[in-house]
Order: sequence, then C-alpha cells, then structure tokens
Amino acid sequence: MQSTTTLDAWDEAGIAALVRAGESKNWFFGHFGAALIAGTRLLRDPELPGPAAMALSAKLSDLVAENRDWFAPLSNAALSTPFELASVGAHRNREALVVVLRRDAGTLRTSGHATIYLSAALDVLARHPGWSSDRVVDGLISLHAAGQEDDPARYYGTPDYFDGETRAISSDEGRGGDSIEAFRIGIASLDHQLPDREIEGRRHFLTGEKLHLLTHAHAIATFERLGLGDVAERAMRAQERLAGLVEPSRGLEAAEVAAAGATPFDAHFWEQSVPDVFHVIKVAEAVVAQVPRLPEGERGVALERIARLWTLLGIR
Repeated sequence: MQSTTTLDAWDEAGIAALVRAGESKNWFFGHFGAALIAGTRLLRDPELPGPAAMALSAKLSDLVAENRDWFAPLSNAALSTPFELASVGAHRNREALVVVLRRDAGTLRTSGHATIYLSAALDVLARHPGWSSDRVVDGLISLHAAGQEDDPARYYGTPDYFDGETRAISSDEGRGGDSIEAFRIGIASLDHQLPDREIEGRRHFLTGEKLHLLTHAHAIATFERLGLGDVAERAMRAQERLAGLVEPSRGLEAAEVAAAGATPFDAHFWEQSVPDVFHVIKVAEAVVAQVPRLPEGERGVALERIARLWTLLGIR
C-alpha cells in the first residue's frame, strides 16, 4: 500500500496532466490525468486487498514513468500555494469549474469525457483546496471546452446526435434520479456486448461507449458526494441520452464473450499488459466504488456482465 504522501503526489501529477491536456486543447489527452487520479482513489479504498494494491501501485508507477512529460510538476506558483494564503481565491476558482458544469453537464458530448474529467479534478481539489490556482483552473476549463467538440456521427446508427439537442438547461430542469440509477443504466447496457469495430468505413467504439456509462455514473456519484446535487441531476440527463445512443448497436450480433478470470481485487488483474490501461483503471475504480452500493440481489448480474467487459478490455 502506498503512503498518503505518495498518493497525494500522484494526485498532484494527475491534476498537472489534466491541465496540460487542457492547454493542448485536446480532450483525448485527459485520459492520462484521469486514469492516475482514478488509480489513487482506488488505492485509498480500504477494501482493496494488499497484493492487488501493490500491483496497482506498480502499474501507476509505470504509467507515470512512461509519461513524464504529462505528469511532471507544474510550477510552484501553479499548484503549491499554501492554503492559508490562497483559500479565498481557491474557492472562487473551484466555483468557476462548477459554473461550466452547471451549464454543460446535461448536454452529452464525447460520451461524457469532459464531465468525467472535471469530476475527478474537483474531487482532488476538494482535498487540496490550495491547488486551485489560476493556471490549474484555466487549464481544466480549457479541457472541458475541448470535450464539447465532437463528431456528430460518433454513435452507430445515429447520423447526427446533435440534432434537436440544446445546451441550455434552466435551474429547474434537472432530470432527478441518483447515481445508483445511473449505474444501473450502465449495467443494463452490458447485457449486449461487442468489440469496437469499423462499420461502413467508420470506427465505432461499441465497447467504449458502454464503459463510459459506468465511469459517467461514477462521476455523478462524485458530484453527489461533493454536495453538487444540481450538477448530478443535469449529468443524469446526459447519462440517459448516452444510453439511448448506444441502443442501435443492439441491432448488431452480440459477441460470445467469456468472463475474465481476474477482478480488480486480484493482483493478477493489475499485472497483465492491456491495450488500454487508462480505461481499465478508470472502469475498475468506478466498479469497485459503485457495485457495493447496489442492492445485494443485483450484484451477481452486475459482476457477471462486468467480467465480460474486462475480457473485451484485454483482461484474462
């Protein structure tokens, strides 16, 4: 198990990577920081067994070592201002992040990546208020803005998913519901699984869109925990929109997918080499946090479906 000092250092590195992704104005690069933050949150879970925690720690160490340019510390002025000198400004800056979420979280773009990234950042900044410098917040807002740009034909079976959708949501238009219902929506989508593939000359993320129903639900739970219930309600609207957009893929023949033999609670899970370590870490953190919140009678089906998702992500 890593020390709190190491976990805090990885949180700082995760924020730095998110900021650099925003400064590059490319939402895809946000996966670096979001994965590291997800990994540190998972390591803070007391239910994670020691051998699994050690294997995950090694995985995160490798991730940082292999991507030093993304995870290198920002300038001292950017991230490490003492809390007693920056608390008022930090609060103001964090509120700027909430403002953009209130504006945009209800409108689906890029399968919710921008919302997922900011939920992770806000969780870290809630623990470290003094890190909310101008550069950090500006970078996070730029990352969020980049995540609003998307291909309208992103989803299989929907030529233009922007059609008929509006970005404006008034204060009383939240969907309602809660993060448990959001997670159930994600689990329900996994009863029909198939790998990403090219169809009629276009690459479709048939697995990728469904796994984001899980990580986006986890973002909704994070907003609830941080006291941002209105943001959670708006994001629930986007969750339902994403669930509807993956429905046309049910017209494709489902793959025969065996359940993976390992889970995030096993060291072997983290010792394996996988094509997309970023999403494996992010989904694992969401699953470990959210499955125990389901009623006991729903957990077996959820875990069986998630085990087949692990196979599609390269876990054996």
